[in-house]
Amino acid sequence: PQFVVEARWLKILGLSGCRFTTCLDIKLPQLQSLSLCHSCFDDKSLLERFLLGCPLVEYVKISCCNWMDKLLSVPNLPELKHFECLFCDMVDIIQINAVKLRTFSFATLKEVKELWPMTIDWTACATALKELKIYANGAADIDMLETPISQLLFLETLDIRGCKSYAGFKISNQNLKRLIFRDCSHMSATQLDAPKLELLEFNNCDKPFLPCNASNKLQIHFSLFFRGHSIEWLLRLKYFLGTLKHWED
Repeated sequence: PQFVVEARWLKILGLSGCRFTTCLDIKLPQLQSLSLCHSCFDDKSLLERFLLGCPLVEYVKISCCNWMDKLLSVPNLPELKHFECLFCDMVDIIQINAVKLRTFSFATLKEVKELWPMTIDWTACATALKELKIYANGAADIDMLETPISQLLFLETLDIRGCKSYAGFKISNQNLKRLIFRDCSHMSATQLDAPKLELLEFNNCDKPFLPCNASNKLQIHFSLFFRGHSIEWLLRLKYFLGTLKHWED
């Protein structure tokens, strides 16, 4: 109903199963948190217009939604700090213009490489973004993320899930403190240069052997499945642990 999207004092709004058309006029001047689930937008730029109607929004979560445009454009809202886009199909271009955005999460729905965005542009928020979560679900190689991630010089937390790496990739960041890999298969020839890194976590990764330059306070958390691996694999793991500065046994 129109009164829902013209509620002057509304601060938290969650909508599910909705269909938005071009005639909808969004006026939510006090909204701080917005959640849209299993909804669709019938026109290009309609999602962006929806967000622009919430000038003070701080947190936005969009899950299992679709729109007519392949562009996901996050406008420059003055208070926007957290944005999540989860399991929304057919996103070909991600363009973030929010200069104060601190956390960004993106997840694909299907294990199809062609559904992974071809372009990710977060130049506008490169100095503000502190936390990045990527859930590829097998739709992307980690190598595809190397260049976009290298642009985020002030990133402190990087959480990568469901990616593959058949070639080599490099993570070089002077401010990174937390690096998490989950369900990343065939990781190999990887290089890590993060002198301030304090936490390195591997959960269900085939080859967690990263030559790394990290902090003396580095903690490493492993959760591994040994089935299907050889004694040589175990020896490689032992050798990698032995290269760490505080390794004892």
